Amino acid sequence: MLLKLLLCAILLSSIVLSLDVFNDDVLGLIVFKAGLHDPEAKLVSWNDSDDNPCNWVGIKCDPISSRVTELALDGFSLSGQISRGLLRLQFIQKLSLSNNNFSGCINPDFAHLWSLQIIDLSGNNLAGSIPDELFQQCGSLKSVSFARNGLTGEIPDSLSSCMTLETVNFTSNQLIGQLPAKIWSLSGLKYFDLSNNLLQGEIPKGMGNMYSLLAVSLGKNAFSGSLPDDIGDCLQLQSIDFSENSFSGLLPDSLQKLNMCTSLSLYGNSLSGEVPNWIGQMQDLEKLDLSSNRVFGRIPTTIGSLQALKELNLSSNEFIGDLPKSIMNCVNLLTIDVSRNHLRGKIPNWLFKLGLQSISLSGNRFTGSIERPSFSSMGSSYQTLQVMDLSLNGISGVIPPDIGAFSSLQHLNMSSNSLIGAIPASIGKLNTTQVIDLSDNKLNGSIPNEIGGAGSLRTLVLENNLLTGNIPSQIEKCSSLTTL
Repeated sequence: MLLKLLLCAILLSSIVLSLDVFNDDVLGLIVFKAGLHDPEAKLVSWNDSDDNPCNWVGIKCDPISSRVTELALDGFSLSGQISRGLLRLQFIQKLSLSNNNFSGCINPDFAHLWSLQIIDLSGNNLAGSIPDELFQQCGSLKSVSFARNGLTGEIPDSLSSCMTLETVNFTSNQLIGQLPAKIWSLSGLKYFDLSNNLLQGEIPKGMGNMYSLLAVSLGKNAFSGSLPDDIGDCLQLQSIDFSENSFSGLLPDSLQKLNMCTSLSLYGNSLSGEVPNWIGQMQDLEKLDLSSNRVFGRIPTTIGSLQALKELNLSSNEFIGDLPKSIMNCVNLLTIDVSRNHLRGKIPNWLFKLGLQSISLSGNRFTGSIERPSFSSMGSSYQTLQVMDLSLNGISGVIPPDIGAFSSLQHLNMSSNSLIGAIPASIGKLNTTQVIDLSDNKLNGSIPNEIGGAGSLRTLVLENNLLTGNIPSQIEKCSSLTTL
């Protein structure tokens, strides 16, 4: 009899404990909800009379203990402050409240949620600084994102001591100051994004220790000094974005070791020197953007070894010479932009065989006539071209009479050259083209009646030529035309 009473007591206490557990999670969530504005009634299933929150929207529970382990309310249009009620969720592993309208500050007491592995508060209206306490005892924290808020102040030094971190994303805030001196102590870090802030100073030494790093983005800040000379020791790196800063000096030689890197964006800095021949060793590159720097010399022929390359942007530098024919080997290339340099020679006709979507050669010293291969030899490659910008060069001769065969063209700019002859009638076949700029040439004759076939045209610029006659009435068919 005594044994039965003992068993009943144990069973009763476990039931009471279970109810207390449920009530603790329920209470925390209801307190959190009470401080919110829920215009779309997304949290209607959250009912304080229900002592099991596991079926509530946005909630996941541990199947054994039934404790709340995940709260995901991304994009629910919620507003208000993130209340202390969430601190009752002592077994929560993932807290994701991104893309809402939450305001207020980040609660430093989130550090007391020892099971928390992922916290995503991105895309809200949070203000204030990132609490130093949050990373002093970071428990199991692996991923933290406060991206796209209004956070200010400096990045806390304690971030460098949170050794469990794999992802840090503070992009698009108003953070100031320098990177913590020991930031590269986070040897397990895989994704690091501090772009679009107000950070400054030089990059701390020791980046080469980041053996797990897959992607780093420090773009749109005010960093200065040289690029890290040991960046090539981060052998797993796949994406590098140091664009729109004030970096100077040469490309680090160690970059050539990054044969897994697919994207290298260094535009908008003050980098100088020539592009080294070893660039061809980065054979996984799909995007190479060195635009808006002070890079000079010839474009290396080894770029032709980058057969995975899809986007090449070398614009706004000081390159000389011609386009290397080896670029023909970049069989996956979609976009080439070498505008605003000092390149010379004729427009290479092999460019039109590559199946490119965009060709930008403006603001160079190209001369001669536009000679493209026969359409029969190009197959269907010419039908993919959407942007052709040959403006601000010294190109002469006539506009190719079959220009209308570029059936996907959306933007055509041949302005500020020395083109002669009439505007081809086939221009009326450009029925997807929105912008045509042929201004500042020596074109003569009249505007062809066929222009009415270019039904998507929004902008047509023909000024400063030798054109005669009236504007054809067929242009009325270009119903979207706003600039003539």
